[in-house]
Parts: sequence; structure tokens; C-alpha cells
Amino acid sequence: MINLLVIRFFFFFFGLILITPQGFASELSELMKQGNTVLMMRHAYAPGVGDPANFKLNDCSTQRNLNQEGISQARAIGNWLRSQGLTEATVYTSPWCRCIDSAKLLNLGSPQIVEAIASTFNEQDYATPAKKSLTEWMQNNFKKPNSKPQIMVTHQVNILAYTGVNTSSGEIVLVQVNADGTAKVLKTFLPH
Repeated sequence: MINLLVIRFFFFFFGLILITPQGFASELSELMKQGNTVLMMRHAYAPGVGDPANFKLNDCSTQRNLNQEGISQARAIGNWLRSQGLTEATVYTSPWCRCIDSAKLLNLGSPQIVEAIASTFNEQDYATPAKKSLTEWMQNNFKKPNSKPQIMVTHQVNILAYTGVNTSSGEIVLVQVNADGTAKVLKTFLPH
């Protein structure tokens, strides 16, 4: 009887060691199996609102950037995504430095700059051009199947215009892209 208990304990204990988090299907990975999905992430924490007057897109020193809290947050989000089973992804980013830095710190793939998710915060009617540009890009990008999960690191104004969801720093909106490029929000995540 004791030997049987020892054997059961042995298999139970070593079975736990062999199981990895990627061995379990997470809610996120299950939702992404629905197809034509993209994770839209607001860049990690960058203190302030908008950008300083006379900022230059090609000069990070003139922009609002991630502070240490934002750097730590972006790394933690990357770790959280890996714990959900995403070990690599196609990563798209706005050309703003805080988005590029957030995308790189996820450590899931080399970020590709996409103008369709550039900030429109300083435009008079920011919502209309942001939604139109992003809807067209999504429609074209999702015509063909994607072999990897897709992540877009962008700005609050773009996510709000496209999905109707107001996000905080580092918040992620899981979107299913319809054939016409419009969004169906599946779920939001705020990794810690």
C-alpha cells in the first residue's frame, strides 16, 4: 500500500514538473484561434498627454517617451503574453518612439512600422482619419491567412477610433477583423 502511494506521488510530482504554461490553452490563445485576430496594445506608460509642441517624429528626445515604469510595464506585458502561449508574433508599431520602444520590449518579434497606426492626436478631427486608415489597412492585411499571432502597438486615440474601447497604458484589446476591415472586440486585457 505504501509503495503504491509512493509511486502515485512520484508520477504526480514529476508530471507537474514536465507541464509548462504553454502546455495549457489560455483564454487568450483560445480566443485567437477564431481567426483574423489582432492584439491592439496601447503603448506602455509614458508620462503626460500628447507630445510637446514642435516635436519631431525622427527625434525621440523631442517626444513623450517611456519612463522606467513604462519600460518595466512593457517587459512585463511581453512576459505575460509568453505565459499565455505567444512565443513569437508579427509585431506592428506606430512610428512614435514610445510605441517602437514598447514593441521592442515585448521581445516577441522585430517591430514593423505601420503608418496606419501613427498617432492622430494633434489632428483637429483625429477619429475619422485614424479609423479610415486603420480599417483600410486591416482589410488589406487580413485578406490572407497569417501564420503568427499579430500585435499592434499604437496609441489610445487609434484604438478608441477603431474599436470604441478607451484604453489605459499597456492595455490590450483583442480584435477580430471582419472582411470589410472593421473590428469586432472579443476581449480586453490589462496585464500586470
